[in-house]
Amino acid sequence: MTPCPAASLRTCLEGVSDPRSAHARRHPLTSLLFPAPAAVIGGADPC
Repeated sequence: MTPCPAASLRTCLEGVSDPRSAHARRHPLTSLLFPAPAAVIGGADPC
């Protein structure tokens, strides 16, 4: 993954290769990766 300073977080995550097998891809990888950093940026409390 190359640095992407001017791009959105989702655009950066789209550059991550998906290690899952083809039959295990029910949801796009970005849908699985996006919530965690978005929550941290939004100030989520880890409880």
